[in-house]
Amino acid sequence: MKMRISPLRWATFLLLEAFVLFTALWQILEGDLTNLLLCFTTLFLVAVPFVFPRFLPMQMDFPIFLFLECYAVGALLGDCWHLYDQTVWWDKLLHFSGGVVFALFGLWLLQAIWKQPPPLLASVLFAFCFSVTLAVLWEFLEFGSDRLFGTDMQRDTWLSALSSYAIGEETGRVAGIENITEVTVNGQLLGEGGYLDIGLVDSMMDMLVETVGALAVSLYALFDRQRHPLLLFKKTREK
Repeated sequence: MKMRISPLRWATFLLLEAFVLFTALWQILEGDLTNLLLCFTTLFLVAVPFVFPRFLPMQMDFPIFLFLECYAVGALLGDCWHLYDQTVWWDKLLHFSGGVVFALFGLWLLQAIWKQPPPLLASVLFAFCFSVTLAVLWEFLEFGSDRLFGTDMQRDTWLSALSSYAIGEETGRVAGIENITEVTVNGQLLGEGGYLDIGLVDSMMDMLVETVGALAVSLYALFDRQRHPLLLFKKTREK
């Protein structure tokens, strides 16, 4: 028997879809068409938590549904509403949330493909590895986009010090530069703030916080032993 959708879920879904459509219209009126693809992608992502329980053997409590819906519009808020630029933590919050989301999905996925209830330890390890693997694959995507299309998905970071073999006076010896205040390239001052890292710090921090998110879900599932379904996807039974 298919799960009945509550009015609260309907209201959340329709409100977020309307917000995404408003954002797309606003982008058009502002003459900024670069984020329209993101808007249409977000329309689909918002529909996923709403539609999937209707067609898959999945049961999710409303707090998890709301969390997934908020995660679905996170990138839209970051790009179209400039939260990536106005806050220092929005990007990392989304990556942490991504670690949580994909660990949750990993818990459900193993139950869906296993004929019998899987061992708890196997579920936890699978969920953790599944989430971390997706985090790494996403960073590969960001790296490829930056290299091939000249984007800046791997955001640069200002550093005040660096250490490298490349500037060592002898082969195999590391040298460092401290208290960097500005960098000049081909006679052009890039800006006052230090050495401009080209995405390494951002990528490593992204994978780190996603791993923390996956670890949090895995530890919760391990110690909770599936007594509380709030952070678990479970199969629904036909009546």
